Amino acid sequence: MNALDAEIAAARAASRKRLANLREKQRRDRARIDARVLAILRSMLRPADLAAVEAEARAQLGTEAAERSRRARAARQRRAGS
Repeated sequence: MNALDAEIAAARAASRKRLANLREKQRRDRARIDARVLAILRSMLRPADLAAVEAEARAQLGTEAAERSRRARAARQRRAGS
């Protein structure tokens, strides 16, 4: 590896680190915004409406988890059959 290759590798590593930091900042910002939106919605909804929304969210998450499990099980069976 010559000096130019080393410099390129260092620049790539620095770039990856900057991108990772930016992605983490973006994730934190999104989480803060989501938390604020949720707090506003909770303050605006009546308790019964909030309970209905939470129940629907739980149902959707349960359905998604079951679908992921089904796909994972099918993939394992395909790999075992290969």
